[in-house]
Amino acid sequence: MKFTDNRIKTTFESVLSWLGDSGIGADRSCGHGSFTWQADELHLPSAIPNQPAIALSLVIPNADELTDKETWLKNAAYDFIKRGGWIAETTQRKQAVRMFTEGSYFAQPLAGQIVTLGKHPQGHPIFRDGRGFFIGGKPNS
Repeated sequence: MKFTDNRIKTTFESVLSWLGDSGIGADRSCGHGSFTWQADELHLPSAIPNQPAIALSLVIPNADELTDKETWLKNAAYDFIKRGGWIAETTQRKQAVRMFTEGSYFAQPLAGQIVTLGKHPQGHPIFRDGRGFFIGGKPNS
């Protein structure tokens, strides 16, 4: 992250510390998802449109990307994972989706999409975030 305002940096670091203490994910009340972070200089190559990229997140391609998959799947190296699980605080299962895994390599970064998996018994929708977060990648040699 690059910050132009020191107040935003301080707030961002405070949020990371809070998340580290409270955890991330559905099982955080059981002590899962906690982490420790530290501020280090880490330089990752930026993802550039129409250039090879490596996914740092799970990805669900959006409708436009699915119609143009020959472009971004050229020389790709990837794996899939099936994500499902339980709707928190219920005995109902979420609709399962298949996603490209972290570390997948594509000919270009994907925007991805957020998908709706159904509705919670209380009426609000259940989402799965499949938007892509990419860094630049070297072409296969």
